[in-house]
Amino acid sequence: MRRTLYLIFFLLLQCVVFSHARFNNTNYPKVCLVYSFSGWPSVSAQWAARYNLVLATTRNNLYGIPNLKAINPDSIVLNYLLTEETFLPPNTNNLVIYENWRLTLAGTVLTADINATTTIIPVQNTTVFNYLPDGTVQVDLESMKVISVNTTYIVVQRAYSSVAVSHSNGARIAPHASFWPSTWMLNVGSYSPRDPVHNQTWQEYLVQAAISLAINSAADGIFYDNAFPSITTREKGLIDVNADNIPDGGINNSWLLGEQYIMQATSTGLPANASYLMTNSAFFPYSTNGRFFEDVNPSNSLYYGQIFNFYSSVYPPYPSVTLNNTPIMLLGFDTGGTGIADRDVMRFGLAMTLMADGYFAYDKGDVDHGWAWWFDEWDNGAGTSLVKNISNSATDTVLSVYPGTASKFNVGDWIYATEFDSNQEIMKISFIAGDNITVIRAQNGTSRQPHSIGDKIFTEDQIQAGLGWLGTPIENAQVISPVNTTNLAQNTFFNTSGGWMSGWSFNKDKANSSVSQDEGNSVFGGNSIRFDVNYGVNWDLSISQGNIHFVANQTYTLSVWARSNNYSEGNLGVTWPGGSIYHYYYSGGVPPYWAVLDFSFVVPVTTTSGSISLRPNTEGSTWFTNIKLTTGDPHIYMRRFTHGLAICNLMTTSYTVTVPDGYRRILGTQDPLLNNGTPVTAPLVVQPNSGVILVYDASLVTTTTTSTSPTTSTLTTSSTTTSSTSTPSSSTSTTTSTSTTTTSTSTTTTPTTTTTTTTTTTTTTTRTTTTPTTTTTNSPTTTTNTTTTTTTTTTTTTTTTTTTTTTTKTTTHTNPTTTT
Repeated sequence: MRRTLYLIFFLLLQCVVFSHARFNNTNYPKVCLVYSFSGWPSVSAQWAARYNLVLATTRNNLYGIPNLKAINPDSIVLNYLLTEETFLPPNTNNLVIYENWRLTLAGTVLTADINATTTIIPVQNTTVFNYLPDGTVQVDLESMKVISVNTTYIVVQRAYSSVAVSHSNGARIAPHASFWPSTWMLNVGSYSPRDPVHNQTWQEYLVQAAISLAINSAADGIFYDNAFPSITTREKGLIDVNADNIPDGGINNSWLLGEQYIMQATSTGLPANASYLMTNSAFFPYSTNGRFFEDVNPSNSLYYGQIFNFYSSVYPPYPSVTLNNTPIMLLGFDTGGTGIADRDVMRFGLAMTLMADGYFAYDKGDVDHGWAWWFDEWDNGAGTSLVKNISNSATDTVLSVYPGTASKFNVGDWIYATEFDSNQEIMKISFIAGDNITVIRAQNGTSRQPHSIGDKIFTEDQIQAGLGWLGTPIENAQVISPVNTTNLAQNTFFNTSGGWMSGWSFNKDKANSSVSQDEGNSVFGGNSIRFDVNYGVNWDLSISQGNIHFVANQTYTLSVWARSNNYSEGNLGVTWPGGSIYHYYYSGGVPPYWAVLDFSFVVPVTTTSGSISLRPNTEGSTWFTNIKLTTGDPHIYMRRFTHGLAICNLMTTSYTVTVPDGYRRILGTQDPLLNNGTPVTAPLVVQPNSGVILVYDASLVTTTTTSTSPTTSTLTTSSTTTSSTSTPSSSTSTTTSTSTTTTSTSTTTTPTTTTTTTTTTTTTTTRTTTTPTTTTTNSPTTTTNTTTTTTTTTTTTTTTTTTTTTTTKTTTHTNPTTTT
């Protein structure tokens, strides 16, 4: 009863606090809260509701998710489950784990009977315990903690997260497989045993639990963590899925088949109102709706480009993948475990995310997700931020905020102060003096928290006005660096004329692998080359093309479209006399949908003996097509939105960008040297691996005046119009003020209305010509057609020639709204 009364009070409180809430989940940026939402009735539901996507831990979430969804029904909330591991008992996410579902490494057997109290365990082979992932072993259904390893026996602590029982001579004993601290891996593959009570494998039990959770909670679906498609290289290759004490690394593709079963069966069974299914580690087309690219930070910067390619390849204009819902591709940048926020890295990750239609997260990292930071780039500088730390002391009641921003607030305002977890603090303003705000702390059920320099302070109205501030995209991401389209590679679609392998060499050192032409199996409708690598064999194969002409110190880009049936790993290679460079695919491998693999490089010598190569490094099948070798580096992008733009530089060198007219910096308080609100009028130098987020400001659009000289034999006129533009228009347009002549140029040809007035009968001949005009901006060169209507008038009386002056304002920023 007390809990029910509390829930009612809490929901009434939300109605008061959020009376002006106006969440808009269609606008950008879209941000995600990862594993932080505790779920109990608390202010965390209010805070989490501001996120477009929430990955909620299953423990304790049944009360919190309804609160969150009541505040923001459009926020996508997914329940968290693990596919291939479990936390040690009793923290098993309310799941009942059958002991023999636990995955082990290759082990040995007991050489004598033992009772429930024996701690010196005689075994046949102690060398199998030289590697103990978490220091534990399993005998039958009992787990034990290893104290020491000797020649013929091991010393253990009995009943480790289990119950001690007797075991017979010859019983199997093996180390637990453990991928993450305080977890044991579970057997996902087709060799998973069935429990004696329900006759279910682990996969079948998990799917049943996931569907039940989706039906009985207010969430929108399921997030599966650690859904890895392969375990071949895990635990030093010692994993033993069929428990025969022989390392097998998963036995062919049984692990992938197990994960695929989980995804397909879960997708089929999810209710229509909770049908989102997302994973990290992999993406399963036709079953899942998206993927979480986790743990992205400067330590893996070599893979930035590949992460971006895999992330963006499911969005237009790239080949789409059949999904149950709109893709939820999440880029998770972090601090690499330091907990020290780097706003440059955050800004780069956000800009990369904005190049496609995905979601963005930034926190401490995979060792400790859920740090609910908030940044000016997420809300266009809403509210203010602290310039001095405050403690959680009851006497610390004065907030020192960024100079000049206290005037945004009023006495009596309820304000929110951010902190590193989901339990934010609500305060009430009692006095304002200069840049100091005196507050009553720990309001509305929150507790006093310490807050640091740079932490955001805002009212609900301020944050609501800033959410989704960029608006909607008005174009796909544009490559803004010049790239030569001449392809230096030959036979890039493996056509049959001249032999489908013409120009390529096939290299292999084992007979258990092959390549073949796959006709028509290409995203571009052409042919592809297919690599087939058998399981359980030593192999090495690749294809290469030689006699490539490289020029010293020239930048080149090698790209290829690829897909695989087993998340193949491998590399793209470039060699020259005396040197080589290899680019390895991002961990997780080539996805089962077509995606581009590419990298840019510089060759230090001029040679005609260069070569390129493609090499898969994982068993299974991999396809390649549309191979390109070009000069230049295409890895800097720009994308425009209705209220701003983003630039992402994935190159290893800086690049100077000419920003379109009408943009300025964000006016923020966390990083005022950069986000100072100043207009961007000069070319902008974008540093390598960095991002830029700008605000569109129509008042900054410049105005120019031109004149049209009279012609004695031709009179060119057009209809007078009145235009107003508050947001960017959908094409390059010319706008005139009221009662002036407007000359319009657009991508379609429209005849002008021509009126000639004379005092006598006239004979009029009209000729319309279309002249292509090339306009160059910071985006790719655009050619438009200008329609000129020439009217030649022959009269028997005097014809008046009129001179007109046209004032034009040209806006290159675009928006698909109607100009009136």
